[in-house]
Order: sequence, then C-alpha cells, then structure tokens
Amino acid sequence: MLGNDFIHRIDKFKIPEEQIERFIAGVSETHLVIGAIDGCLRNEVLIKTSGDGEYNVITHVVWRDQDCLETAILHMKGHHDRHGGKPALPVGAIEDRAVYRSLLI
Repeated sequence: MLGNDFIHRIDKFKIPEEQIERFIAGVSETHLVIGAIDGCLRNEVLIKTSGDGEYNVITHVVWRDQDCLETAILHMKGHHDRHGGKPALPVGAIEDRAVYRSLLI
C-alpha cells in the first residue's frame, strides 16, 4: 500500500577516498541548484561515517510529486548543457541511482 505522493530520488555512490573531497564539492554545487527548483521538499547530501555499507556518499531528494521530479530532470539537463555537460564520475567510482515512493505501514 502506497503512502503519500512524495517521490524520493536516492543516488548512492562508492567514491575512492582520495577523490571524495572533490566529488563532494561538485555534488554540493549541483544540489544548491536542485534545492532551488520548485517542488523540492528535502535535499540532502550524506557521507558515510561508519558501517559496512559499500557506498560512502548518498544524495536524497524528496519531490512533491512525479511532475516535479520530471521538471527537475529537464531543468538539470538544461543547467548541465549550459555549463559544459554533466560532471563525470571519478575513475573507479560506482553509482546506483533510483526513484522510490513511500509505503504506508
């Protein structure tokens, strides 16, 4: 059973330790833009501090609904096109990107 209509975009990254500061700087710039897009309800960049998980950086953005997410994707494509393209992942990095919905439990 689904909960609210909020859409959660969660991107997980495994970034080599020697490249993490540079990666975080780029992600932070991108998320400043994302946070200003209409419909963005929550915008977080998380870094792992402990645990056995494979990923060491996670971004979590909550959108009011699917339309807001789709608008944001188009906005960010335009932003990247105007600024020389989407930033490349560091060599050796692994990513896992997905969209989730809340469950009512």
